[in-house]
Amino acid sequence: VPPEQTGAAEVEDVTVTAAPIDKIEDFVGDVSAPTLNGKLPRWDRKICPGVLGLKGKYAQFMLDRMAAIAFAVGLDVGEPGCRPNILIFVASDSDAFAADAVKRYPGVFGKYNMEDHVYTRGRKALAEFVSTPRPVRWWHISRLVGADGQPIQGQNLRVRDASRIRSNVRTDFAKLIVVVDAKRAGGVPFQSLADYVAMISLAQINPDYDVTAVPSILNLFVDRDAKRTPESGVTNWDLAYLRGLYTANPDTLNTGGQKKRIADRMKKGGGEPDPNAK
Repeated sequence: VPPEQTGAAEVEDVTVTAAPIDKIEDFVGDVSAPTLNGKLPRWDRKICPGVLGLKGKYAQFMLDRMAAIAFAVGLDVGEPGCRPNILIFVASDSDAFAADAVKRYPGVFGKYNMEDHVYTRGRKALAEFVSTPRPVRWWHISRLVGADGQPIQGQNLRVRDASRIRSNVRTDFAKLIVVVDAKRAGGVPFQSLADYVAMISLAQINPDYDVTAVPSILNLFVDRDAKRTPESGVTNWDLAYLRGLYTANPDTLNTGGQKKRIADRMKKGGGEPDPNAK
């Protein structure tokens, strides 16, 4: 059950300052979890989150926080009634919930990887999603599309131009399933929890990476368990990473190129969202 939260979520002006260069490349390299095709996916312009298992005001607060962070990194959010591509479940027993969901709906989780151009982090990672007890667990399902965002029909891909530095395809998020354990996630400010969920929803984050060397909302539960005051929300570091992800070219030939571009953006302070980025 979330702790009482007063006030409404606000979209604040965000200033992203340059991060220490000696930590950036290690962070980007390790926190980013590519799919089995070796790419770092991202959402294509718009998200539509939905929350189940929370009382109305808490669910709305979480949605408002996610919208604020999405806007800050150049994404848009669907209108009320849109078909959710981000499903956030709050469960009293997340272990049983995750196991039952994957067993009953394996196709929803992309278990049969690479069929119909669907990619995930693979079956081993899916097994860990089910079996590893966490306050919050997440599972992204991605789809290979053309560099212009057009769906690939069967094995056919329309190629507009050939390039040795750009790919004719890119990998976009198709949907995301987040499971919050109501008991394990207790004891943290609700805004911090909402921002944590937003962070892992907008990027495919490695759940096993230790980020305590940098200021990040991803340290939320480590800080709680160590009895340290957690971040109140996403940090400048987090926003710089997300802005790097959403301004870097998604059709870069390999993951190394994507990570380099994200790191370069972070070194410059994250930059502003590029409204023309696809």
